[in-house]
Parts: sequence; C-alpha cells; structure tokens
Amino acid sequence: MKSNRWKFLVFGLSASISIVAQAAVTVGSAQFHAKLYSEALGRIPDQTGWNSAMNYYANSACNSQTLLAQGVSVLTSSEFSNLTPNNNEKIFKLIRAAFHRDPNSSEFSTISAQLNSGTSWNSIVQSIFTSTEFNQRVSIYCGSAPSGWQPTQPFNVQSTSTGSFSDTSGSNLQSLIDQTPPGGTVYLEQGAIVKLNQSLILRQGRTLSTIGLPGRRHSGLLGRLVRDSGFNAPLVQLEAGSTLKSVWIDGQKNRFGYSRDAINLNSVGSNIQIIDNLITDSAGWTNSQYYGSYDDATCSYGYIGANLITAYGATHTIPDSHTDGLSVACENTTVENNEIIDATDVSIIVFPATPRQGAAVTQRSIVRNNFALNAGNSAYAAYAVDGLRNRGVSHNFLGTVFQNNTIWSSPVAHIDIVLAVGTRPWFGSTSDIGYGPSFDGNTTGISTVRGNMGIAISGMKEVYVQNNVLSFLQVPASPSCPLFNVGASTLDGYASGNIQSFINTVIPACNWHQ
Repeated sequence: MKSNRWKFLVFGLSASISIVAQAAVTVGSAQFHAKLYSEALGRIPDQTGWNSAMNYYANSACNSQTLLAQGVSVLTSSEFSNLTPNNNEKIFKLIRAAFHRDPNSSEFSTISAQLNSGTSWNSIVQSIFTSTEFNQRVSIYCGSAPSGWQPTQPFNVQSTSTGSFSDTSGSNLQSLIDQTPPGGTVYLEQGAIVKLNQSLILRQGRTLSTIGLPGRRHSGLLGRLVRDSGFNAPLVQLEAGSTLKSVWIDGQKNRFGYSRDAINLNSVGSNIQIIDNLITDSAGWTNSQYYGSYDDATCSYGYIGANLITAYGATHTIPDSHTDGLSVACENTTVENNEIIDATDVSIIVFPATPRQGAAVTQRSIVRNNFALNAGNSAYAAYAVDGLRNRGVSHNFLGTVFQNNTIWSSPVAHIDIVLAVGTRPWFGSTSDIGYGPSFDGNTTGISTVRGNMGIAISGMKEVYVQNNVLSFLQVPASPSCPLFNVGASTLDGYASGNIQSFINTVIPACNWHQ
C-alpha cells in the first residue's frame, strides 16, 4: 500500500510520522459504519469501536463480505440484544441499518412471522446482509459519496400502547395541542407516524412526548413527526415554556431536497427544553435553531440535552446548502450531552445576542460534554462561536463556554476549522468582532480529526482558550486557508486573550465549499 507523509499534531506535541494510506476506507464505508451505530444502537459510535472499525476497513477491501461482518457484529451484539428486546423494533432497526430506508409492510410481516416461528435472530440478520438488495447496494456503501437515505415512505411500527395520539394527521395533532391547557402533555403513540404539511406549533407551556418515554435510542418506538411535503418552513415551531421530549423529528431531506428554511426545529421564547429526542435529515440550514435577542426574540433561558442528531443526507461542497447540528442564539442556553453525526456546516454553533435595537445583551450559553463525529460528510467547523457580520458592533460573549466537548472524524472526512473562535475566516472584512468566550478542555479523545486548522482565533478578542487537546491531522481541505494546529490572528488585531501555545498569524478569508 502507498505510504504518505503527513504532519500529525497532538496539541502540545509535534511529530512527523509515516502513515499508511487508508485507501480502503471510503466515504461510503465510513458513513455506513456510523449508521450501524445510530440506527441499530441509537447512539454515536464509541471511539474504541470506531477506531477498530476504521482499521478493519483500512486493511480489508470494502466488499459484501467486509460489510456483512461489521453488520452482523453490531446487529447481533449483546448491546443490541439488551437494548432491543421488542421484535418489532428489532426488525425496524435491522432494515434501517442494512438498506438505509424504512421497512415495507411485506418484508416486515415476513420477518415477524419468521421470528414467531422460531427462526433465530442471527439467521435473519445474516439473510438480510446477504440479500439481493443489500448486494446491489454494496457499490454505494463502498463508494466515494455519502449514501444518505433511500427516499421511501416512513413505516408505522406496530404498537400496543394506548391512551395516546395515533392519528397520522398533522392537523389533528395540532388541534389536540391547541386544546391542551398550558402545563399539559400530549403523548404520541409508540411507533406512530404523524405527517406534516405545515409547521406544527408546540404552544406555550405544553409538552409533546412519546408515551412511555422510550428515548432517542429506540427509533422504532418513538412517535415520529415527518415532513410530508416540501414546504419551506420549520417542521416544528416551539413556543416559550414548551418541552419536546422523546420524539423523532424527521426532516426527510432525501425525499424533498434542500430548502433553506425547512429546518427541523425552530425555538422562539424562554425556557424551551429539547430533551432525549432523535432529530434527523433536516431539509434546511440547521437541525435546530434557538432564537434570541439578536433576532429580536426575548429569551432568558433554554435547555438542549441528550439528543441524537444525524445529518447523513446533508451536503458540504454545494454553496448555501449545508446543515448545522445545533444552532444557538438564545443568550442563556445550556447545550449538553448531545451526539451529532455528519453535520456539514457546524456541529454546534453559538451566535451573538446583540439586538438590532435597545440595550446590549450578553451571550452566555454553555456548551459542554457533547460528542460530534464527521464520518462521511465534511464540515466547516465542529464547535464555533460566531460574531456574524455586517452590523458593525462588538458582540459580548462573556460567559459563553465550550467545555469538555469531543470531536473526531473518519480518515475520509475533514473539518476546515475544528474549534472556530470567531468567524472572520468565513466572512473576511465584513465579519463583526466579539469578545470574551471560553474554550476549555475540548478534545478528540482517543481518535483523530482531519482539517486545515485545529483552533483558529480570528474575529474574537479577550478569549480564554486553554487545555484543548486535539490529535489533529493537517490536510489541505481548503486551498486558500493556512494549515496550523493553533493560530490566533493577533498580527492584524483580530485576536487577543489567554491562549494556549499558538502561532501569530493573519488568517485570510478562506475559499470554502471544498
């Protein structure tokens, strides 16, 4: 195999080493493997398992046999068995993981009958991963492009839950929410499909949940809100004091394409809570946006925690068609314990709080203990604080903290700036300047991330950037951007503060969309 020479940087250490090119790891196989975890196990890959799988693909030709081995390993694991005792959910997860689509009624019934007649689960998994359909998709799973999802109709998993909403009509669900008094909860039936052709509004003070609260790891049991047409508006609009918990929000981008404002969640108002949901396939610029004073929306507090967010069908290289994981402008939001896979713009980004009119507002959101992986899709940044542009003001980020977050990538994806402290590299001279954020203790764990810049501080002053440990592989992803592990734009006056070891540099406006 060909050997390439790269500079591999662990912040605090610098060594030039020889790396065997991982030619057998492809965009398709990396995303395929991430989906085994998210679809079967309902979580981001653990780094030990991920590193082992990437080494496996690197040393084995990608073909039906290598994919079969990995699929069987995950779908017959003790973790899967313990997590998924329900046969209906097992079948649903198996088809999603193997074919990247929902089951159809015929195959669901056939597999259910097989299980009921005594066929072992291991035999069924083997049969799916050696089926004609799977073999027809091997070239996609081993290919050079992300596979996204097959644009098929969502499947309603049969459920035995009672006393909950089981109608497919979005308008009927809206009526039920409207009739529920503040403080009340509307429960979706487990496995229900609710089809939306306009934004569902979760009214002030109401909670929407799946009965029994199965949580993000149980896709086959969650009540599922599905975009059912290409309307250019959020799938769900959350009002002040509302809570969305244990629900699947499904944007269906692979069915309806990209439309900027067709995001999954749009939150406006204080004390909105988004907890333990599965949020997937946004058709717009982000999966979840939480507005604040910058957008003339009053917001004193919000909480986003323990959600699984995937953006497998998103794009990175097409201008103005990329997708964030979580976008936060509410000025006092706690964002913690979320897992994000394949966001193509930024996994988690915090925007300023400065209003268009009136007194200045301080952005003091806390982003901590989150995990983000770029498997098949590349991105512009992993974690970012963004001053935006064209208002000509200095934004106050004192109290904004990115702490103990983890980020890594596959050997075939990259992140232009891993930690973006300011966005002058994006906007150049039109960028507004901010001051005061903290990036402390963020890491790649036991894995590696690839990109142009590990930490870039530009357009942000009086920062605290310390204790960030990134195993960073420099690759020239964007030709006009410099390569460095930690750089601060102090030479032209666009960075200052308490910064871990860095180079003084001018960071130009980069040529994105690479």
